Amino acid sequence: MKHILLLSVLFATFLSADTQIVIGTFSKEKSANNIREELNNIIKKDIKLNKFLKKNNIDAIAKEDGKYFIVTLEPIKNKKVQQNLLKKIKKTRFKDAYVLKLSTELQTQTEVKQTIEPKKAVVIEEITPVDVTPVEIKKVKETDKSQKTEDETKLKEIQKTFEQTPIVQENFVQTYMNEIIAFISILILIVAYIFIVRHKKEQENLVVNEDEIIIEDKFDTIVQDELKEQEELVQEKQSQEIGEISYPRSDVIKKEVPPHDKISKENFKEFSGKKLMIAEDNLINQKVINGLLAESGILLTTVDDGKEVLNQLEKDDDFSIILMDVHMPNMDGFEATKIIRSNPKYSHVTVVALSGDIAPDDIENMRKAGMQENLEKPLKMDSLYDILYAYLEDKEPKVQEDDIPQIKELNTEVGLEVCANDNEFYKEILRDFLNNYEDSSREIQEYLNSEDFDQAEKLLLDIIGVTANIGANNVQELLKDLKQEIHNPENKDYEDTFMNYASHFEALKTEIQEYIS
Repeated sequence: MKHILLLSVLFATFLSADTQIVIGTFSKEKSANNIREELNNIIKKDIKLNKFLKKNNIDAIAKEDGKYFIVTLEPIKNKKVQQNLLKKIKKTRFKDAYVLKLSTELQTQTEVKQTIEPKKAVVIEEITPVDVTPVEIKKVKETDKSQKTEDETKLKEIQKTFEQTPIVQENFVQTYMNEIIAFISILILIVAYIFIVRHKKEQENLVVNEDEIIIEDKFDTIVQDELKEQEELVQEKQSQEIGEISYPRSDVIKKEVPPHDKISKENFKEFSGKKLMIAEDNLINQKVINGLLAESGILLTTVDDGKEVLNQLEKDDDFSIILMDVHMPNMDGFEATKIIRSNPKYSHVTVVALSGDIAPDDIENMRKAGMQENLEKPLKMDSLYDILYAYLEDKEPKVQEDDIPQIKELNTEVGLEVCANDNEFYKEILRDFLNNYEDSSREIQEYLNSEDFDQAEKLLLDIIGVTANIGANNVQELLKDLKQEIHNPENKDYEDTFMNYASHFEALKTEIQEYIS
């Protein structure tokens, strides 16, 4: 409806002709110019009126039409502007101003009307006061009298012509013909719109009635289907309760976690001495978990995929919990967990899924594979604490902080394998390592303090290769992180990593000295 009315208004506006406000009609050009100047002076004094006219591009004009001169304000394109302006002009001394279409016929009509009904304020020309003699005054009066007689004669002739010519009636019809056409068009559009809306409502009511019939026909079927689904769900739940559906899991019984305050890194020291494996291929995620548990006393082993998990369990199965990423290369977490759960040897190991997948179907797949719990990525400290508390067995009493076993830095099995299981050769390599790199922590720190990152990187590359050969895996990983972080020194992340590395490196030197002695 809004669009139809808008089109109608635009159509009416398009058909409308411009208008003018006639101030007066004069027989002399000088009189017309004087009135135009007077009108301009009035406009200039009225600031609002002046701005109004300039904004709408309306000017005061004195124009010749045949034997007469007309003073107007034009062009006026908007009826609202026309009405406001006419009211404003009538408040001045031009009280007889009126509106006229900008057309030749109506201008002629206006001239005739103006001649028949002359305005007193318009036809009187201004005379500048001067000193005159009585004789001159008499001559002026005689001239005025003669002029007045002549004007009255002309007035009668024009009035007679006007009465004989039906120009007014013809021009009236022509003037308002556009408005009449626009009104009829709007009326037709309104009627058409009412008819269309009514027809549309009847169609909608018909469709609704048909839908109600269809719904009533299918209601019994829908109810029966819902009852059947509910019955199937009940049967499935009952089957699960009696053991028909069971998931593989470890023998560890989950403990209830008591209420606690916000967890901090200090709280994880409660699990000191426990062995955890982290199966995660993303280096950043590895760093986050290791950083969270680094000072807890928990013995951490980090691997990159499912195959490495199984290899590590073959070497050492004394792990309490494996934090298993479900999506990894070579072998994903699902397959690795299924293999672990199929071996009774690992019944004491609890597998906890690490994943950003939290949809019910994803969690169901984790349970089927044998993952007893799931931790959502990004890892939350409180959630990790609750899992560790619930599944880590308290078989041994808590030890004092001084008795906390240190993280093993030297993996002698890896080092001996590199040295072809030649123990003496391996010890020789370790002695060379101490002789060459004993002060490497101090050297690296000096390079970092002086921001000589190129020299620092060269030394790091050298040590990374050597630590891989002797089996110093933890130190090697920290050196890799440090090398990566000095490429973006503005973040200052390398400072914390270096401090962590220095601590592990001192422990590594101690273990090497104990082994070679």
